[in-house]
Amino acid sequence: MARSGLAPQEPPEDGRAARCRVAPCSFTRIVISPMVCFVLGLVAMSYLPLVVWREITSALDVLHLAVFHTLLALLLASYFMTVCVDPGVPPEWWLVREAQTGNPQQLRVCQKSDTLKPPRAHYCAVTRRLVLNMDHFCPWVDNTVGYYNRKFFILFLFYACITCLYAAAALYMDGSLDMVRSAERETLGTATIRLMAMMVDVSLGVALVFFAFFHVSMAARNETTIESCGLADPRYNLGAEANLEQVFGRSKWLWLIPVYGVGPVGDGLHWPTRAAGVDESSRVLSDARSDDSV
Repeated sequence: MARSGLAPQEPPEDGRAARCRVAPCSFTRIVISPMVCFVLGLVAMSYLPLVVWREITSALDVLHLAVFHTLLALLLASYFMTVCVDPGVPPEWWLVREAQTGNPQQLRVCQKSDTLKPPRAHYCAVTRRLVLNMDHFCPWVDNTVGYYNRKFFILFLFYACITCLYAAAALYMDGSLDMVRSAERETLGTATIRLMAMMVDVSLGVALVFFAFFHVSMAARNETTIESCGLADPRYNLGAEANLEQVFGRSKWLWLIPVYGVGPVGDGLHWPTRAAGVDESSRVLSDARSDDSV
C-alpha cells in the first residue's frame, strides 16, 4: 500500500488540528515557479506608479500609502501561506490504525494511490497523492488547496480582490490629478504602465469578486469545489458558523488574519454530520464518484 506523503504524525490531542506543516520544496517552488513570478510581476506593475513614482505632498498621500501597504502585506502573506502550507495527506498513524482495526467491509481505498481513503479526501493528479478535504489544484499558487491551506487560499482571493480594486481607484485618481496639475511630469512610459496597471487591476478585481464570493459561499455550506460538482453530502452542512470554523478556525478574531493559529476545527479525517452529530471516518458512501481525480 502506498505511503503517506508526510512524516508519521501522532493523533492530535483533544481533537485539535495537527500542527501547521510546510509542503516539501516550498521555497524551491517559490523561486522557480513561473506563476509565482507572474503574480509578483503583477504586484510590481501596480507598486511602481502607486508607491515608487509617487510624490508625498500631503497627509492624504501618507494615509494612502499606509492603507495600500497594509492590504498588500495581507495579500502577500495569504498568498505565500497558500503556496507553502501543505494541504495535508492521511497521516501514517491513521493508515496503520485503520489497516489494523478498521472493518474491512467499511474501509475505503483510493484506486489511484492504493491508500486508505478518509471521508472527503481526493486524489490530486498533479501532485500524485491523496489530499485531505481537497478543493482543487491551483496553478496560481502551484499547490493543491486542501484542508490545511484552504483558509489562506480564500483570504488570498479576498485580499487580492480588495487590493486590486483599491489600486485601480487610486491609479485612476492619480492619473486624473496628474493631467490637471502636472502633466509635464508624466512620460509616455510611465503613463503606459499606469494605464496597463489600472486595466489589469480592474479586470482582476471584478473577476475576483465573483471568485471570492463563490469560495466563501462554498465554505459556508461546507462544500469544496469538487463536491460542488454533484458530490456534496448535505449531512456535513452544520450551519454557516460551524462550517466556517472548519476552514478558518474557532477564533473569529483570526478569520481575516493569514496566520495558522490553532488551525481549522477538526483534523481533516473525522467529519461531524448534521444528522447524528458524530464523525464518519470509516463510513462507506455509496456514491463511488468521489474517487475521481482532479
